[in-house]
Amino acid sequence: MHKHVLGVIGYPMTHTLSPYLHGFMIEKLGLPASYFAFSVQPERLGDALAGAKALGLTGLNVTVPHKQAVMAHLDEIDARAKAIGAVNTIRFEKGAAFGTNTDAGGFLESLTFNDVSLAGREVLILGAGGAAHAIVYAAQQAGAAAISIFNRTAERAEKLAAHFGVRAVAEADTERLANGAVVINTTSVGMSPKLDACPLPENPFRSDLIYVDLVYNPLKTRFLALAQHAGATTVDGLGMLIFQGAQALSHWMAREIDVQKWYPELRTLLISKMK
Repeated sequence: MHKHVLGVIGYPMTHTLSPYLHGFMIEKLGLPASYFAFSVQPERLGDALAGAKALGLTGLNVTVPHKQAVMAHLDEIDARAKAIGAVNTIRFEKGAAFGTNTDAGGFLESLTFNDVSLAGREVLILGAGGAAHAIVYAAQQAGAAAISIFNRTAERAEKLAAHFGVRAVAEADTERLANGAVVINTTSVGMSPKLDACPLPENPFRSDLIYVDLVYNPLKTRFLALAQHAGATTVDGLGMLIFQGAQALSHWMAREIDVQKWYPELRTLLISKMK
């Protein structure tokens, strides 16, 4: 068995690309590590963390629906994850579990790679789940001029907005947004197999806005297809997956990982693994 056992926990885990992503990086770097996907039901989350400690795992990624609930089972959470209110990366050391969050950093690295900046821009965030927490934090760190949150359940949007000191809105009104504003979908709307779903009405898509989707399967969601049809700049969710994963592996292995040099090859591999 390899020295470092890594993995991802979520529920369900039928379509995760993380084992391919990390397997690729582990092989390229020649690391003594293995990476697995673990399906963990919400009611067994505490047991899973205790088991990971007992078995001597090096680290875990955390995905839906555990990013917030897992915080109650950790021994220490860093300032970034506390500010975000969600953990997506756990490191085990000397019988203790330490939580951090690489979603925000991975998101911003993906935008930079695609020549998009949030600095000085108005940002509209769709959704109020664990991923939205990281994106609001990232937008604030990047110097967004104004941030608003829309969620179908208004109460969740208001709670998230209050946590970060931003604004919740009653409708996703893209017509009021300033030229160059960024609309970010953090929901699962449009994810395979519900390919015809879109988190926005079809008519208001504008050529002068930037549309970002965290969904990466399919690569071109209906949300992005409509934006591209309108002539807008778009960014898909695969870059965030790649960059946040590289940051997590860097955290576990305590070494810098430059995933950009492998980006085209890695992206091609992950696209081939999508179902």
